[in-house]
Amino acid sequence: MVEAVAKEQHPGRILLSSAGILTALGAGALLVFAVVPGLVVGILFGPSFRDAIPLVFPVGLIGLALALDNLLVQFFMAVHDRVFVPILALAVLSEGVLIFLFHARVGQVVMDVLVALLGLLVLLAIRCYVLLPTLRAESVAEPEPALP
Repeated sequence: MVEAVAKEQHPGRILLSSAGILTALGAGALLVFAVVPGLVVGILFGPSFRDAIPLVFPVGLIGLALALDNLLVQFFMAVHDRVFVPILALAVLSEGVLIFLFHARVGQVVMDVLVALLGLLVLLAIRCYVLLPTLRAESVAEPEPALP
């Protein structure tokens, strides 16, 4: 990513293709989770965990959202953007507040995490949309070490 920016190539294509690959892989898993959630729970945890069957798909969405959030965070770190840090802090705080307020059942906690991660994904995507046109080679240049 840094090399693409440094060579004045558009890093958005690399980011978009990475997000596309993650989404395609995640969609495949989500399809399995939606079609045969009982089989997934049965194979992974056994028949005593049947109560988890309705949570398989939402937890799969959490995994996909987390992967895409991580991709964007890694992108921001690679291009030396630190504006994402308060966005990330806001998401962590929001998730904690949601869990504090809505925690009567496991399903509520799962939905709290899902809402927080999807909200983070939207905010990080907006930040990326704003940042991409402004990236220049000098924005990723490493500072020269100070000589004594």
